[in-house]
Amino acid sequence: MSMKAQSERDLAHELSRLHVVTDDGIDTCIVGMDILIAVKGGMAKQELRQIAYRTHRAHRGLALDGRCAGGKRYKWLVSAPH
Repeated sequence: MSMKAQSERDLAHELSRLHVVTDDGIDTCIVGMDILIAVKGGMAKQELRQIAYRTHRAHRGLALDGRCAGGKRYKWLVSAPH
């Protein structure tokens, strides 16, 4: 076995013994906690999608009103679609 493979195996073993406790109730020593972590991760991902949708909707509304939708304007004019 190469030195790199050995060190990666040792690192994986050390990480498997890592104990993590967070303020929102996650404790990696509790059996079944991986399911809670997966659910919380899925919920966070969905919330990010909702934030992106609301942000895009707001920026589109601003642009359609001829207002700046973020960043510097550079004095460009928005013309109505023909």
